[in-house]
Amino acid sequence: MRYDNRTPSVVSYIAGVALLWTAGSGSCAEPLTMSPGMAARLRTVRAEIVSGRVHLVSAQRPSSSTSTTRSNGRTERLSIDARDDRPAIQYELRTPELRLEIKAAGAGELEITHQVDYRSAEQQRRRVVEFRQQPNHPVELSIVDRDQTETVTEENEQTITAAGLWHLQLAEPQVCGTYLNPLLEMLRADWNLAETTAEIEQQLLAHAILPADGRRREWQALIAQLASDRYSERRAADRQLRAAGTAVVPFLQTLDRRELDAEQWFRVRRMIDSFSAGAEEDTPLSVARRLAGDPRVWHSLLSRDGRQYYKPATSHLSRLLGEPIQFDPDADAEARQRQIDAIGRRITPRDSP
Repeated sequence: MRYDNRTPSVVSYIAGVALLWTAGSGSCAEPLTMSPGMAARLRTVRAEIVSGRVHLVSAQRPSSSTSTTRSNGRTERLSIDARDDRPAIQYELRTPELRLEIKAAGAGELEITHQVDYRSAEQQRRRVVEFRQQPNHPVELSIVDRDQTETVTEENEQTITAAGLWHLQLAEPQVCGTYLNPLLEMLRADWNLAETTAEIEQQLLAHAILPADGRRREWQALIAQLASDRYSERRAADRQLRAAGTAVVPFLQTLDRRELDAEQWFRVRRMIDSFSAGAEEDTPLSVARRLAGDPRVWHSLLSRDGRQYYKPATSHLSRLLGEPIQFDPDADAEARQRQIDAIGRRITPRDSP
């Protein structure tokens, strides 16, 4: 997880201001909704979340169309290209107060830009939210929130990157719930991302079981064998890792690329891609099982303000990092944050496949 231009109070401040603008007096943007006709057309292409990424899957029937509606200063435009097995959509919504653009393609490409202007007698403000997802890259959520007479500063801009959508949701549930989820749920209203994230969290805390230490040691030995000078040994190691099924994926995702040679990295990436290609739509249990071996997830939970997270998070992090975690749950908030930051520095330098 990476946070740019961000202090601990910025997220709470921006979320609070946004809520005040929405509920307070003055001119505010209308609720973010898609017209029923456009929503019905969009349902001809199905959006799914697979392995923490938004994907478009094949449409009901091959087609290509563009529709535009205009009414009372509101303009909507939806283009759908579903002529092959990689459908793509482009949706635009414009009113005097807001601009929304969603571009998605079946290969896991997604870009969302949402700009809202808030006007009152005393103030004119603008908020721009952008979400980007590209294959083989972290997802990124950026928020710029400022008076239009001001320049962008660290106090009104934040950028959050994460390995995938569920990493982002678990790390920043409040920010996602305020800014991101309403945008994503325009693609599919029944996702209920906040509720699903809470269920994933409960599965992690109560039911997710890490691979036994012996199995992790076996997998680590097989990774080393992938660097063998003998082709037969490399192939045998590859087959044994694949035989472990999707349970091995979280382990593969936490390997440090810098510690692998070209052959190891090629085979690891190919294994992850092959498991992802056959993956089904995410469920809370499948996500929890997949993420249970990822130290970034437990670091996110350790960062939460709640004693119910401390014991399972420190226990899992100790096992995943191979050494005890120094964390005092009874320390004051500032001291706990210093400990959490120190643990995070031991995790974030890793390059995840």
